[in-house]
Amino acid sequence: MSLKERVREAVTEEAREFARSVLRRLLACERELEVTVRALEGEFVEPGPSGNPTRGDVDVLPTGKNFYSVDPRKVPTRRAWRVGRRLAEKTLERYREERGEYPRAVGVVLWASDVMRTGGEVLAQVLWLLGVRPRWDESGVVRGLEVVPVEELGRPRVDVVVRISGMFRDAFPNLIELLDEAFELVRDRDESEEENFVKRHGGGHRVFGDPPGAYGAGVNYAVHASAWEGRSDLARVYVRWGGYAYGREAFGEEAFEEFERALSNVRAVSISQSSHEWDILSCCCHFAFHGGMVAAAEELSGERVECYHHDVTDPNRVITRSLEDELRRLVDQKLANEEWVEAMLEHGAKGASEWLKRVKNLLGWDATTGRVPDECWEKIEETLRRYEGRFSDENPYVVRYAREVLEEAKKRGLWGR
Repeated sequence: MSLKERVREAVTEEAREFARSVLRRLLACERELEVTVRALEGEFVEPGPSGNPTRGDVDVLPTGKNFYSVDPRKVPTRRAWRVGRRLAEKTLERYREERGEYPRAVGVVLWASDVMRTGGEVLAQVLWLLGVRPRWDESGVVRGLEVVPVEELGRPRVDVVVRISGMFRDAFPNLIELLDEAFELVRDRDESEEENFVKRHGGGHRVFGDPPGAYGAGVNYAVHASAWEGRSDLARVYVRWGGYAYGREAFGEEAFEEFERALSNVRAVSISQSSHEWDILSCCCHFAFHGGMVAAAEELSGERVECYHHDVTDPNRVITRSLEDELRRLVDQKLANEEWVEAMLEHGAKGASEWLKRVKNLLGWDATTGRVPDECWEKIEETLRRYEGRFSDENPYVVRYAREVLEEAKKRGLWGR
């Protein structure tokens, strides 16, 4: 029997029909242009859910709909809760393997996009680190929180410092209140400080962000403008931009000292990636928010802060890597990968600039964390040498600025430490 015949025999009719239905949905995505024209003419466009089809959300297909995101009352969803619990467990497992203890506090960044893509997996991670779980009604609406006893939890309650984005602040005020309630419930427990790290660190806010009406972390602007001398400068920028407290009784109150105290307890920073459509080099916001948190926590504590990248593009499997390993992987798979570079160059000047953008963001990660291995810079230099002529033909500025990035990495001692 041939391999094709064996596969056909092993796959059920239900699975084959599902595959055919997905194919039909994908082929129907050709309607995007037609629907766009209808929208521009003011005609009705069918509404539909948003999501990521590579994570099983095939109901978002075909595209070309007037999509909506999520019902914020149902965040975190039950599915997000399962993944978020695993994110919390993987963070603690990895830290204990490396340091032999639980982290005093974990730093996380909450994006509005994560809630919209995943239903709140990182929010669920925060809750499970605290040892709190949602209570849903029969329709999936979160009706409250339940504190899990330490005996059932099997570990201490780990404190969390949450840096929210401006979009998260604007789109999900109810989730800020939910987080504030979770911290208060845990802080008021009759437990020892060895069992409850939130109680050990005392009162105060744990959710911080930009002041109302402002967006960003600022660190990316300082790095790209070379407007910093040492990592302490970037730490100060991070605190100044994000040191505004949020909660049920606070909406963007200035709280720089409180933010510094909270950051000084952070011993691990967690990053979650739920889609193959982006990575931590594709946008400067990733090193600004997460890398900036590492820089600030290390500056304020005087200790090394671990940084973990969780790949949850397959929600049934969480792959956890150190930041160093993830950056090394991205350089090998993209920036120094001939096939990827060639594919970028098919898009001319824009494709070449996409390569440069990621190189500049690699510098941002090194500036904030110092975790970019030397071999990554060596591979970038070799790739630039190999493609210098092609880059110059498409976009001469790419060669000029890439050289400047490599030179800056050397001058600052980031390369060749």
